[in-house]
Amino acid sequence: MGVFLTMALGLLAGTASGQNYTEPYRPQYHFSPSKNWMNDPSGLLYYNSTYHLFFQYNPGGIEWGNMSWGHATSSDLTRWEERPIALLARGYPDNVTEMYFTGGAVADVNNTSGFGTDGRIPLVALYTSYV
Repeated sequence: MGVFLTMALGLLAGTASGQNYTEPYRPQYHFSPSKNWMNDPSGLLYYNSTYHLFFQYNPGGIEWGNMSWGHATSSDLTRWEERPIALLARGYPDNVTEMYFTGGAVADVNNTSGFGTDGRIPLVALYTSYV
């Protein structure tokens, strides 16, 4: 039983190594940004065959601070593509006056927010912040 489990884990690790996650302690099947500090997922949604993950993120370093929202997308919840920062701490990097913490995100398919233009469906974030 132990040998079978070891072989199965080895096969999974081999599959994961096909990704660009080459650091020895980096998770292989869970998203992590290419650099800097991350924390809680803050908005998770599935829209138009794409999973969106928004998460607390410090674009300026490996410790807590400059709370922004990072963004990643996936079609299968296994392979992730890091996207540009969704909500950048207001005033970053010189004079941060507002940071973004937990919250959620939705696809506003009826454009009730009015943020959609040219027939494009907006993704709307609701969050707590510190000013």
